[in-house]
Amino acid sequence: MCDLRNTDVVVPMSPATTRNPRAAVVPNRKPYTIAEAERVSQVFSTYSEPEVQAILERLKACRDRFITEGSGTGRKKCLCSVFKDVIDGNGGKLPHIDDWENIYNQLNCATQ
Repeated sequence: MCDLRNTDVVVPMSPATTRNPRAAVVPNRKPYTIAEAERVSQVFSTYSEPEVQAILERLKACRDRFITEGSGTGRKKCLCSVFKDVIDGNGGKLPHIDDWENIYNQLNCATQ
């Protein structure tokens, strides 16, 4: 079992962090997103754990760019581009990781 004490982690992309960037640091806990990424990479996805972590970093980069630039259109294009790459690389399906499906649907990425 993992020791979850004394672990500060940056949480990439969740509804809470998109609304409040300060919520991105979760002190002393392993975030749900990373735990979910580990589970999904083993069960529901063709992606390995390092690949899922790389995808999470790309999503975080989209969030960070939005915080810096403030472009809603750019944010949508960036996120949808990442999700399209994930879907293409996973045989046409978006893995069930964190809130990715809801974000994908809410941004209307299928129409991009």
